[in-house]
Amino acid sequence: MHATLSQPATAGEPNLVVATRHPPRVQTHVGLVPAPSASAATLTMSLTVMPNSFGTGTPLSSHRKVTKVPNSGQQDPATPCASTGTCPGHAAPTHTFPGTAVPAVEAMTTEPSPADSLSPRFKTSTPYRPDKWRSLLQIHDLCDKYGHIPFSLQYGFNAGVKYIPTTFTPCNDKSITTYHEVFQQIITREFSVARYEGPFSQQQVEDYIGPFQSSPLSIIPKPHKPGKFRIIQNFSSPYTSDQGFRSINADITSSHFPCTWGTFDTISNTIHHLPPGSQAAVRDIAEAYRTIPIKQSQWPGTVVHISDSKFAIDKCLAFGCTSSAGVFGNLADAAVDIFRAEGIGPISKWVDDFVFFRMPTSQVNQFN
Repeated sequence: MHATLSQPATAGEPNLVVATRHPPRVQTHVGLVPAPSASAATLTMSLTVMPNSFGTGTPLSSHRKVTKVPNSGQQDPATPCASTGTCPGHAAPTHTFPGTAVPAVEAMTTEPSPADSLSPRFKTSTPYRPDKWRSLLQIHDLCDKYGHIPFSLQYGFNAGVKYIPTTFTPCNDKSITTYHEVFQQIITREFSVARYEGPFSQQQVEDYIGPFQSSPLSIIPKPHKPGKFRIIQNFSSPYTSDQGFRSINADITSSHFPCTWGTFDTISNTIHHLPPGSQAAVRDIAEAYRTIPIKQSQWPGTVVHISDSKFAIDKCLAFGCTSSAGVFGNLADAAVDIFRAEGIGPISKWVDDFVFFRMPTSQVNQFN
């Protein structure tokens, strides 16, 4: 590779495009090289539909004071809860990208300047190096396809989160209490890697970013991995708008965030046509979604409730948000295209799992 795309690795971690959990499953042998070709992938949507990368989002310069009102519905004393607030509503404009009939969450032409888009207090957090991504995209003529990525890595991706007119802080799931120690470890980790800002009171969050909406958190054990847990933000709650509130996911359309998927047919077809002596390695990206920063104007929709009266501003994609797979997938598509341009292939992926194939040098010309 001409340059690495991630921050310098810490001790024991590979300095690759992404941080990976597992060591390579194949060893280097004399006479084996990557094949400069790539298998097909299945699109979730036409690539003529550009990913939503820019927009106006939530105004950050002027915040209206919210008036506290009692939270409707019963509260579970065992789980963190807080009151709601009210302020005049505001509807975000709907625009359409040039050349498509797909409405964008926000307009591309009204992106705030970098000086205005981030407050001095809070910065985006990502292990990726925007300058190296920009360099490799330019080297391989991929800027027309992925030109938004370096800017978005520096100032945050558009995740399609709606404008939040009124503070709404529902209770977390009871599993947060059940796995309280695990929850505290997760929260501590998020603060330590600068993906969370805080902890703050409700008033402090509103002072910093305006009205906000938290989504209920839950913790589930990972299947077949004893002692391992996954934290989930239920961005689909509330499931009805009876209380006057809509879920974050209710206003996100997944087809606005297209990416490629290496399906079972794609992978099996590649394996079927590989010559004898070929090898494969599977790598997955550690904390894939959490490596993707989102733009500051959308932080009001990703705030997390971490105790009875404290909140944290989450600055990265989270598991449970409708757009997360597509936003991350677009970055992963760029990484795969860079690998292919560097002569590493065939290669395919499924979300954060990458499958690399290679074959004996004597078979490369015939295969290609």
